[in-house]
Amino acid sequence: MSVKTLEMNQPQTGKLIREIRLETALTQEQFAAELGVTCSSINRWGNGQSTGVHLYF
Repeated sequence: MSVKTLEMNQPQTGKLIREIRLETALTQEQFAAELGVTCSSINRWGNGQSTGVHLYF
């Protein structure tokens, strides 16, 4: 299995994270646990308060 890096600007990333979280009906805490990050990270990414997000698929 290969790993691909998805690079987007911050508004796109925040929107994508929020959409995926809502589609999966997960709370920020649950979504963070699935990704192995903190709830604070999910909150910052979703609100555009943090940059440098790297998502690996």
